[in-house]
Amino acid sequence: MIAPNGGETFYTGTSTNIQWSRVNYSGNLKIELLDGESVVQLLANNIPAVNESWSWAIADNQSVGTTFKIRISDVEDGEPMDESDGFFAIATASNPTIKVLSPNGGEVITQGVTYDITWSTVDYQGTVLIELLTSTKK
Repeated sequence: MIAPNGGETFYTGTSTNIQWSRVNYSGNLKIELLDGESVVQLLANNIPAVNESWSWAIADNQSVGTTFKIRISDVEDGEPMDESDGFFAIATASNPTIKVLSPNGGEVITQGVTYDITWSTVDYQGTVLIELLTSTKK
């Protein structure tokens, strides 16, 4: 097993190559995803070992965690077999955004009057810092 071999982080909705090397073996492989020591998903079956690589499209709804490994083995009897030396992580891909809804430009704000400041977020649950920015017209 060349990759992944431990320590990597992969993201849902992306792809990565699973790579291996072979010596005196030209059969077909199955590729399995392990969480800890348990097989949680058969990723591919009947992959020719001579390819030495397979592209894994990590699903958007793939479970996430930090104790994953890949196991490759002969599709018929499981030998030869190899797996990642260490654990890798799968994390949710996100692109957090914050959008100011109001005031959002063009409003006339009167000193001493209370106005609501509103915003929307996507994939963001942290604290929001609100600052007043001023500009002068030239």
